[in-house]
Amino acid sequence: MASKPANGKSVLEPLTKEPLRAAELLAESRRLGLIHCNFIRGIVINLAIFEPNRRPYTVSIDVPEGDTDDAIASIFELSPPNFTRLYISYIGVRITEPSVIQRLSRFVDRVAPFCKITSLYLKNELLMDGIYYVVPDSVNHLISAASQTLCTLNLHHVSLNPSTQAALRRCTGMRELVLNQSQLNDFVPVLPSWPELRSFNCSLGYYRYLPIDEGLAALAASCPKLSEFGLNAMRCEDFDDIVSVDSLCALLQACPALTTFGVGCHSAMGDAMLRGLVAHGAKLTNIELEGEWEMTEEAEVEAEEEEEEEGGQQQEALWPELQLLSLNGCEEISKSFVEGVLRSCVKLASVRLPQDVDVDDGWRTCMMKYGFQYDTSKCHPVIGPNSPRWVRSL
Repeated sequence: MASKPANGKSVLEPLTKEPLRAAELLAESRRLGLIHCNFIRGIVINLAIFEPNRRPYTVSIDVPEGDTDDAIASIFELSPPNFTRLYISYIGVRITEPSVIQRLSRFVDRVAPFCKITSLYLKNELLMDGIYYVVPDSVNHLISAASQTLCTLNLHHVSLNPSTQAALRRCTGMRELVLNQSQLNDFVPVLPSWPELRSFNCSLGYYRYLPIDEGLAALAASCPKLSEFGLNAMRCEDFDDIVSVDSLCALLQACPALTTFGVGCHSAMGDAMLRGLVAHGAKLTNIELEGEWEMTEEAEVEAEEEEEEEGGQQQEALWPELQLLSLNGCEEISKSFVEGVLRSCVKLASVRLPQDVDVDDGWRTCMMKYGFQYDTSKCHPVIGPNSPRWVRSL
């Protein structure tokens, strides 16, 4: 944090209230050889600042009337050494107006040479299902300018047009993609340019979602180094029409570096998903299946655990590297299957069971037999304080 003078106010406090004054102070600090620019790690820009006679809402800068975009551009030009994150938000700006396009273009042309960010966040502040923000061409130019350093992309209610796809294809070092109510299939032509992608997390909304199997297939074919996969579809009532278990299993099989796999949804394909995890998830350390998975074919999901090899040899662990197993919300999980996991997965440290499991009806004895203790103090915040969580005693 920035140091504070005797009056208790931060030297950088004007940055949140008066961007023009903040730019002047930072420039003076740099001239005097001080380090206040070092405290700038991210900049938030609401595109409303480019619309004349508009006082925009923004989460961190109360923008007065005036040349705010010039002030922000001057901060870019100082090249703060720790500035790596850029947040661009949007709320009802008429990007099609010539005056707005011209002003935004001038700003981007000015800051692009200094935009060496590693993380970019694009957010539609309207926060309504089915309302997507189309990235302006000037912002696409900014993405292209940062293509050599950009490795994290976070999109919130954003759709990709061909210009944005072309800009993103230049970001060949992309490592992390986070989609919040944005269409995965928009990335089908982009993913082949991202062979270094390591982390993918996607959260779906209520409606207007096409099947994403095409996007998952592109992810599996293009990103063999993927180590983390998360899909949150808890708000989708038609999950089985959007995602197929075959696509998820194909992803597991195509990405041998995958260690974290999580899906939250309401689905009837729980048995098939669990069998796919057993067949293709040998290197997984975290497995999280949240929501109301219907798992009823106990004989089939237990087959791997119950099979005995000839000669009395010890069976290989289902997931030898597994450290966390969450089956919260899954229906009719058999105790024998869970016990088989506890017995064979020696690295397992944390287990979350369905909320309706009666911990006093044999489950407590089963869990304690393998060194686990019932713990509610470290519950996953999404699941809730009353959800069973078992941790292995040290």
